[in-house]
Amino acid sequence: MRRRKFHCLRLLVLCFAQLVNQQLPGVESSPEKLRFVVYGDTRTNDKAHRRVVAAAVRQQPSFILQTGDLVANSSNASQWARFDSAIQPIRDQHIPYYPAKGNHDLGGKSRYAAEILDPVQPGDDRKNYYRVDVGGLRFLSLDNESLSKDAVALSTGPFSQSANCEDAKSAGVRQFCWLKEQLEQARTEKISVVPFFHRAIFSVGNHGSDIGLRNLLHPLFKRYGVRLVFQGHDHLYYRTIRDGITYIVTGGGGAPLYAVRKELMQKGDFAKSVHHLCVAELSTGDIHIIVYEVKGKTDEVDAIDDFTVSLAADPQKEAQDH
Repeated sequence: MRRRKFHCLRLLVLCFAQLVNQQLPGVESSPEKLRFVVYGDTRTNDKAHRRVVAAAVRQQPSFILQTGDLVANSSNASQWARFDSAIQPIRDQHIPYYPAKGNHDLGGKSRYAAEILDPVQPGDDRKNYYRVDVGGLRFLSLDNESLSKDAVALSTGPFSQSANCEDAKSAGVRQFCWLKEQLEQARTEKISVVPFFHRAIFSVGNHGSDIGLRNLLHPLFKRYGVRLVFQGHDHLYYRTIRDGITYIVTGGGGAPLYAVRKELMQKGDFAKSVHHLCVAELSTGDIHIIVYEVKGKTDEVDAIDDFTVSLAADPQKEAQDH
């Protein structure tokens, strides 16, 4: 009799737990799934940024990536205070927050490094670039500003094929050496890498594509089988696939929006000038991403893009097949 009562009680508990999970959107019962949010370019529109943050927190992500330009003027203390206030709901929920360094985050009074409160493996002593390993993925936050200064020399000179890191004197060369080391290590360990950074190497906004950085980074990403890259700088949303690599521009976190330059788009691209966030979910070797527009003066969101990136496929082979 006791066994029967215990069995019934156990079934009741299991049914209740299942019901709770069904009633709480964003709560994942499968330990194989990892959810994270990506957005960027927050800068001046605090109200829009707060709406993006509210939408991000509702997703209950494991962590958040930010693609740079946290503020408009890195020397302005009040702007950093407003930024901290806007992301406080993220801090309150103890959600790790990993920003990339944007061109507006430079300067001796910048609080950029101070905003990285969660553990990372820094590439330098100021966390200008760093690595985070989560859920079997390796996220690499890059500092475009130092890379862009040496991009031409790096992509055409002696460092382009096999960088001699013992001779790395400039910050850009040192970072490039670090990046290659991380990609080599990830390939040996069979870990998928997701780089994220500020200046876009494929974009259709006001800034367009940074060709120097593209010539440096895109061949490297192809060589090491990178499948997904997040970028910022242009204040809009843009998705494109180049040589089997999905490039995302997510710069709609609160900065003034830019118009889409449709003449720069190729077949299969998608772009929209809206405040938004990207919600990504890793499951069984694929990353499923839904992009949500954060609308007007409300907390309403609408899905504007929905796609899946396979981490298992070889981007170079896939590009050849197409």
